[in-house]
Amino acid sequence: MKLKIEKLLFSFLLPLLFTLTARAQVAYHISGTAPADVRYILLSDVATHQVLDSCFTSKGTFQFEGTLPENTFINLSDSWHELDATLIIDDTPIIVDMENNYVRGSEMNEHYPYSDNPILYPAQQRLRELEKVSTNN
Repeated sequence: MKLKIEKLLFSFLLPLLFTLTARAQVAYHISGTAPADVRYILLSDVATHQVLDSCFTSKGTFQFEGTLPENTFINLSDSWHELDATLIIDDTPIIVDMENNYVRGSEMNEHYPYSDNPILYPAQQRLRELEKVSTNN
């Protein structure tokens, strides 16, 4: 009798334990723009550095859709890792402008510290500014 009760409890408690410890999967939609010379964008997990997805840009635009555990920190970067944006996955669509350095989406993404900093590394951003000045003269 005792064995049956333990077996019964184990068969109900184990799935409950997995359910409680697993993070909810949420759908994400990320769209954005990148400079014309960027050919593709990588989406990677910040914690593991694993590339989760990639896409080619089309006329400077890109788009990602999928599901990930809620509150996963991800990184968007170009193939040379000169452009970089850190985002938090939630169920709000995210818009990233890698050329003009901003992120739009949930309050969490808009106020995340890395979103307030320039997405471009400072040296690359300065180089792009100098290139614009030289082509305008």
